[in-house]
Amino acid sequence: MVGYTEPSLAFYQGGGAREKFENYLMKNQPESWFDWIVIDDTDWRAVSPQRKVLLEEVASEQGIAYAATGKAETILVLHKLPMLSSDVNVK
Repeated sequence: MVGYTEPSLAFYQGGGAREKFENYLMKNQPESWFDWIVIDDTDWRAVSPQRKVLLEEVASEQGIAYAATGKAETILVLHKLPMLSSDVNVK
């Protein structure tokens, strides 16, 4: 869960989901990313195009963030694509 916290998501998926800070995808090298990522669309827009191509959008869902801002929010589910050796140290 990148820049997005929802305890029920972690519970629902079996407890393996971990919260990561905003800009996680920009501050960490792609080889250290998890295979599955849940991210707020605002944080997703901040990711560089060079890094976005390493992830596949699997699903998106829009809802209301009642516990936070009370505003509409879109959450994306991403899957990390297999990396080539030339993908290391992506800017």
